[in-house]
Amino acid sequence: GTVSVSPSNAPGFDVTVTADVYGFSVPDQPHIKTAFALMDGFLEKLYGPLTPELRRKYGDYVLRHRLNPDDISRTDPPDLEDLEHYDGRGLNAFNVLNMVKHRGKATWVCWSPLEVYTPEFKQSLIDRLDPYVAELKRRGLADKAYVYTFDERGEEFWPVMREYFGMIRERYSIPTLTTAYVPQKPEVMRDLNIDWNCPLTAAYRYEQAEECRAHGLQVWGYVCCGPRHPYANWLADDPLIEARVIWWQVFHQKMDGMLYWGLNIWGRPHNDRLIDPERDGP
Repeated sequence: GTVSVSPSNAPGFDVTVTADVYGFSVPDQPHIKTAFALMDGFLEKLYGPLTPELRRKYGDYVLRHRLNPDDISRTDPPDLEDLEHYDGRGLNAFNVLNMVKHRGKATWVCWSPLEVYTPEFKQSLIDRLDPYVAELKRRGLADKAYVYTFDERGEEFWPVMREYFGMIRERYSIPTLTTAYVPQKPEVMRDLNIDWNCPLTAAYRYEQAEECRAHGLQVWGYVCCGPRHPYANWLADDPLIEARVIWWQVFHQKMDGMLYWGLNIWGRPHNDRLIDPERDGP
């Protein structure tokens, strides 16, 4: 092709440019694991009773943008038919259950206090998970499953974390993921039965993460309501370039996964109705 250069203070001229363009295709299956929270409770708040068709439409939309339709806060395991529908189209990790009190009619439950973790509560989890995980394995989906709990909890939760994550690992051989405030140290993660540690991107430490990976563990990163400047985020009032920068940071820092809370947090005032294109504009 030809590029025309037209200076304001000199005669114009043309430059011939030759480029070799190599064909490539972007695979359906992303390399990086992602956990982008698409939350049933907020869909229900906006639409009323959630139908399988509507939930799957949202899942398909997320997949078209090369992200997992996941939910770290779910208190009911994901629909098996949905997982099979998403499998092979970009799904590479999904949370089975957040081991907290059931959300009921609430939009979501982030974490439960320590007094919830009774022997009866633990048995109720086992009663629900035993048949579900068995069916995951029968359908060949268990290799993409993990269990997330103890959202941003501190050291006082470590004994419960050790017990419940230990139960998940020993009984189901499924990885455990948490954003709890846990050092990125192999000995601590092993002690607490954490397979995948997920600090905020501002707290991610490359050298420590590399040591964890050398011991067969994973270290992800996440953003949510924070961090803010100078750290990159996807918040609407942040510069758009940050949406691109984050993925280069993930690649450069060798993060094993990226978590985001959340895709549909429609909890602000006036966010409880559908947008009317005629009234609300494009």
